[in-house]
Amino acid sequence: MGLGKTVQVIAFLAGLSMTDSGSWGGLGPCIILSPATVIYQWVSHFHYWFPQIRVAVLHHSGSHAGSHHKLIRDMHSSHGILLVTYAGIVKYIKDLLSRKWHYIILDEGHKIRNPDTQVSKMVKRFETSHKLLITGSPMQNSLQELWSLFDFMRPGLLGSHTAFMEHFAVPITQGGYANASEFQEATALEIAKALKNLITPYMLRRTKTEVQDHIQLPEKNEQVLFCSLTQEQKDLYMGYLMSSTIRSILDKDSKHGEPMRARILVALSTLRKICNHPDIYLYEAYEETDDIDEKSFGNWKRSGKMSVVHSLLKIWLKQGHRALIFTQSRAMLCILEQHLQNHSFKYLRMDGSVNVGVRQNLIKTYNENPEYLVFLATTRVGGLGVNLTGADRVIIYDPDWNPATDNQAKERAWRIGQERNVTVYRLLSAGTIEEKIYQRQIFKNFLSNKILIDPNQKNVLTTSNLQSLFSLENLNYDGDTETTALFKHTKVNINGKKNYKSDLSKGMSYSKKKIEAMKRRAREISKQIKKYAEVGSSAPKDPRQAYKEKRDLMLNPLPKEDEPEINIVNNEITNVPFEHALSESDIVYQHTKKDYENNLIKEALSSAIEIQEKNDEKETVEENVVAENPPLDSISIANDLQTKKESKKRQSSPDTKIDNLVAIKKAKIEKSKKDVKLGDDDYVLSKLFAKSAVKNALHHDGVVGLAEKEKRHRIKEDAIKAAKKAVRAIKFSS
Repeated sequence: MGLGKTVQVIAFLAGLSMTDSGSWGGLGPCIILSPATVIYQWVSHFHYWFPQIRVAVLHHSGSHAGSHHKLIRDMHSSHGILLVTYAGIVKYIKDLLSRKWHYIILDEGHKIRNPDTQVSKMVKRFETSHKLLITGSPMQNSLQELWSLFDFMRPGLLGSHTAFMEHFAVPITQGGYANASEFQEATALEIAKALKNLITPYMLRRTKTEVQDHIQLPEKNEQVLFCSLTQEQKDLYMGYLMSSTIRSILDKDSKHGEPMRARILVALSTLRKICNHPDIYLYEAYEETDDIDEKSFGNWKRSGKMSVVHSLLKIWLKQGHRALIFTQSRAMLCILEQHLQNHSFKYLRMDGSVNVGVRQNLIKTYNENPEYLVFLATTRVGGLGVNLTGADRVIIYDPDWNPATDNQAKERAWRIGQERNVTVYRLLSAGTIEEKIYQRQIFKNFLSNKILIDPNQKNVLTTSNLQSLFSLENLNYDGDTETTALFKHTKVNINGKKNYKSDLSKGMSYSKKKIEAMKRRAREISKQIKKYAEVGSSAPKDPRQAYKEKRDLMLNPLPKEDEPEINIVNNEITNVPFEHALSESDIVYQHTKKDYENNLIKEALSSAIEIQEKNDEKETVEENVVAENPPLDSISIANDLQTKKESKKRQSSPDTKIDNLVAIKKAKIEKSKKDVKLGDDDYVLSKLFAKSAVKNALHHDGVVGLAEKEKRHRIKEDAIKAAKKAVRAIKFSS
C-alpha cells in the first residue's frame, strides 16, 4: 500500500504499447476495474504518465454523453483503456463479455475475495489469458480469500474450493492457535510451506520495509490505546449484557424465533455502539415524537474514546499536526462532525453519500490546504486507495473485524509523498468486545503472514468461546487488560519513567523518610476505613442493592414542578426512559474492585513517593533501606470511598491532563526542559497517561511483529542467495 502500484501498471501498459509483438501488435483494449473512490485517480495518473493513450470512465459520473454501448464499442476499436467500477461490471456485463480484451486488470482486487459474490462470479467469466490483480491485502480474513484471488488469476492452481479448504485451509488454521497440538503445528508448518511454494511464482510482493532504502519514507509509529468506558457506558454495557437478549444467546436450551447468527451479530453491533458513544445506542430508544436535545446529544465527555480524541486534537492543533479520523459508521461520523463544529476545528468529510466525482476534489483540497485540521471519513470509503499525505496523524476510532480494513485506512497518510513522521492511534475500549475484535485481527494477520512471509512463526492467541465475547473484563493485578497481558513486551514506556509496579513483589528500596511517609499514609487509610465502617451498618452495602435503589429513585422521582426528569446515569438529563436503556436485571458485583488489598498497598506506596519527591529536591544524601511489601489484613470497602480518593489525586496534579486515559504506571511528569527533549509522540502520551481513562498502550507493529519478520525473512533470503552464489563460484572455478 502506498508503493505506487497504479504507476507501475501504467508504466507496464505504456511499455506494451511501444512493442509490435503479440496478437494485438502492441497494446490491445484493456479493462481496469477499480473502486469508485479512486477511479478518477486512475484518470489523473494516466494523463500524467501516459497521455498518449485514450482513457474513458464507464460510469454515470463520466463525461461521455452517448450510450454505454457506443462507449464500449469505441474504446474497444481504438485499443483504449476502459475504467469500470465493481458495481458497473455487473451492470454492463453482457456488453463487456461480447468482446475480447487484451488485459483485465483488477485494482484493489481483494474485492473478489468472496467467491460466492456476484462480482466475483462475473469477473471470472472473462476469457482472456492476460490478467493482473493488484492489492495491498491479498489475504484478510481467511485462506478461502486467497483461493478466490488465484481462482481468477490461475484457475485450477489451488484445486477446487472444497479440496483446498479440506487439505490446506483447515489444517493451517487449526495449527495456528497457541493451544494446538504438536502434530497440528507440524502439519500446519509443512502445508503452509507447500502453499507458499505454489503461489510464489505468480505473485510479486514488495513491502515498504524492502524498498525503504530507495523511497526514503519517514518513520511510522503505531500505537493501540486502551480507553476506559465512562460510568454511563459501563452501566449501559453491563445492563445489556444482563438483558434477556444476551441470556437467550448464551442459553443453549433457549428457543428463539430468529436465527442464532443474526441475534449474535445484532448483539455484537449493539455493544460496539455503546463503546463508541452511548447516544448511538440510546437514540434507538427514542420515540419519533420525542424531542432530542441537540446540545447534549453526542457530548464528548460521555464517551471514553471521544474524550481522548478531543484531547488529541487540542494538542495536535498547538503542535501543527493534521489528522485523519476513520470510523466504521456514519452515525459516529456525524457525532464526530458535530464535535468538530462545536469546537471550531476546521475539517472536511467524506463518506458513501459524497458523490464520486467530488471525492477526488475533497482529497486534493485537504492535501493542498493546511488550514483544515481534520479529514473525517468512513473506513470503507476513505480508507481505500486514496492519498492523504497532507495529514501526519491518524486515528482509527473503532476496529473492524477485518484487519485489512484498518490497515488500508492507516496507510492513507504513510505512503510515497509523505515528508513528515506519521503516528497512528488505534482506539479500543478496554475489556469490551473491541478487545476481542483486535485479538481476532492479530490472529488473521498472523495467518496471512504465515503464508506470505514466514511459515515458521507461532501465535499466542487461543481459540475462544461465545461466552468470552459477551463479557466486560476487569484489569488484572498488574493493571493490564487481557490484550496487554498477552503482549506485555510491546507495552509503551515513556522516556524518563521508571516502572516500579513490577518490582512490588521483589521489595523496593526507599529512604527512612519514605518508609515513615508510607506508614503514616497506611494509618490514615486505616482510620478512614474504620470511620466508614462505624457509620451505618457493620458491613458495606451490596453495590447491586445501592444501584437498584438509585434506579428506583430515577424511575420514581419525587414530584417536582417545572423540572425535567433525570432518567440516565451520571445525572445526565434526557428524555429517554431509563428502562429502555438498561435491562431489568441489576448490575452484578463485577463493578466492585477485586484484590482491594493489593490496590491499597499500591495507593500507599504511590502517595508516599509523591510526598517524598517534593522533599528529594532539597536533600543531598539519604540512607537507603529495603522495604518489603507491608502486610495488610483483608479489607472490604465500598466503591465510592475509592472513587473519592482517586478523584482527589487527579485534582491535585498540576499538569494538563487528558480525560479518559489511565497511566501504564504512575510517575510524576514535571514540566521542565526534559519535555522539550521528548518527541511529539512521547509528549502526547505523557499527557494522555496523566488521567484515568486509558488503561494501557501497545506498539501495534510489535504485536504483529510484521516489520521484524519481514527483515529476518529478507536476511534469510539474501543469505540463501549468497550461499548459492558461492556454490556456483566454486563449480565454475574448477
